[in-house]
Amino acid sequence: MPDTLNSGQSLNIGQQLQSNNGRYVLLMQDDGNLVLYEGVPSVASARWGSNTFNLAPLNPVRADMQADGNFVLVTAINLPVWATQTHGNPGSKLVLQDDRNLVIYDPTNRALWASNTMVPAAAVPVAPITAVSPPPGSRDAQRGWGLEVGWNKFITTNVTLYRDGRLIGDVYSECRAPFSALRARVLIVCVDDAGRAIWVSEDFDAGTACAYLDPSCASFRRETFAQNFPAVVGQFTQRLDIYAGDTPSFADLRQKTIDGIRAAGDIAREVKDQFLGVFGP
Repeated sequence: MPDTLNSGQSLNIGQQLQSNNGRYVLLMQDDGNLVLYEGVPSVASARWGSNTFNLAPLNPVRADMQADGNFVLVTAINLPVWATQTHGNPGSKLVLQDDRNLVIYDPTNRALWASNTMVPAAAVPVAPITAVSPPPGSRDAQRGWGLEVGWNKFITTNVTLYRDGRLIGDVYSECRAPFSALRARVLIVCVDDAGRAIWVSEDFDAGTACAYLDPSCASFRRETFAQNFPAVVGQFTQRLDIYAGDTPSFADLRQKTIDGIRAAGDIAREVKDQFLGVFGP
């Protein structure tokens, strides 16, 4: 179900837009009212309306995103009864966003009109997201040596994602194997509240911890890493998945994650737009 009404498109009676996150619906009702609902449409869940009901015989039957940029409700005889007054901006579109706001954008993404129904700022999470590997309660965590990624090879990773998009991590690797080294790599995947991957970090090289009996370098090491994601990633992330291993690269896993996010059609539009800008269409 689309979240956008492009130039020249219409909503007829019974048709609707739905935000990418599935939480909000804009419905063209049979009483002529255009209503923005949160969750299942009901009187209690209505968040905005055009108030164009009970105008019989002039009830609107269609909502047009006109080619000139004006969004108009019209009757069966094409008489306009409500409009956003945004004409003079050809190619504009109407978008039902994941923040509950209904917005008209011109082709340069300049906002021309909005319902001003965005979720209150107090509802936007502000606490950072943290994650640790191995996870608390796991066998590896209880043993206290770190995530075992090979015989006598251990990695402990702590990661924090701040809501402005800053990712900070710490990796401690220790090699207790007598003759083989540990090459620690870490990859972080950001996951939204529906369990969908929405962003992926760089493939972090935490360096090599030498074999326990190798006198050429230490058998343990600590590395920190940082990366700046778009702020919208910090706002929509609900969980961080940590992939750590003794491997030359996480390139294949990273590319698979990128391809999955690129193909996804139901993640937040704000995130998807930023993603395509960074990783390409």
